[in-house]
Amino acid sequence: MSAWDQEPMPGLGRDDLDHDLIKRWLDPVGERQTDSKLRSLGVLTEYGGELVPTRAGIILFGREREDYFPDAQIRCVRFRGTDKSHPIGARDDLQGTILEGIQAALGFLERNTDPVPVITGRAQRQQLDPYPPLAVREVLNNAVTHADYAVGGASIFLALFSDRLEISSPGTWPPGFSREDFESGVSLRRNKAISRVLTRLEIIEGYGSGFDRITTACQADGYPQPEWIENGPQIKVVLRPHPASGLSSPTPAIPERAQRSSQARMTTEERHAAVLAAIDELERPNTVDIQRRTGIPTRSLGRDLGSLREAGVIEFVGAPQTGFYRRK
Repeated sequence: MSAWDQEPMPGLGRDDLDHDLIKRWLDPVGERQTDSKLRSLGVLTEYGGELVPTRAGIILFGREREDYFPDAQIRCVRFRGTDKSHPIGARDDLQGTILEGIQAALGFLERNTDPVPVITGRAQRQQLDPYPPLAVREVLNNAVTHADYAVGGASIFLALFSDRLEISSPGTWPPGFSREDFESGVSLRRNKAISRVLTRLEIIEGYGSGFDRITTACQADGYPQPEWIENGPQIKVVLRPHPASGLSSPTPAIPERAQRSSQARMTTEERHAAVLAAIDELERPNTVDIQRRTGIPTRSLGRDLGSLREAGVIEFVGAPQTGFYRRK
């Protein structure tokens, strides 16, 4: 069965592709632009006895991409605080194809952040980006590769907050695929033609190494590990700034002994209020997340969560290992 992005675009012809643009991308990897090559990549296909562009061809190289897939782009915006209530300036909808948008998004991030000075163990001063550039690029590459372009009104979205960077792409994990599969290196391509083109252009590697490349890039220079969140009809990756940047403002740690003493004095009503506040504040919280936020002992927290579920105040959504709590 053909993937969505390999389907033909009836009524269009090969001249609806920007062949100068295709040449600019193929030349650096030593490929000649021929109809045979474009067919093998999934950019052209035969329909009604004629060669016509595929959906992937128009998304990646279409002359009038905006007429057919106006949401196939990367949108960037910076916010003043930690939520979306105060955007700084107009939203930056990056021009050009989605391939050009990857580099443009990195440029947006560079323009809107300052380097972080770091003192190394050799008494040398160096500068780091507040967010790991290799990991950011890899997240964007993966977003372009795996986004569900059939979802209308949704684009790849880069949101820069005062304490984090979020990159969202439309579409959930493909059927039969999970976050655990992604983390273990299993490769399942939603967009077969787009994936093939990006692999040939050496933008991505074709064997499920994205998770390892992202986490290794973060670990190499001491950045926090990113978070992958299935947030409704989208996948969101949250990247936290380098600890030396001073941008993040984590909740001060409470000594364990003091925490146990404090929580032991809480009434049931106070514990329930703390649990509900944590569920409201955290994104897709599981039991461990709630316990870390509230400090309620594990056994007491289990009883509290059970009571709140029985009362119909909260519910648990998803599989036992990957699900989360939310208010009903």
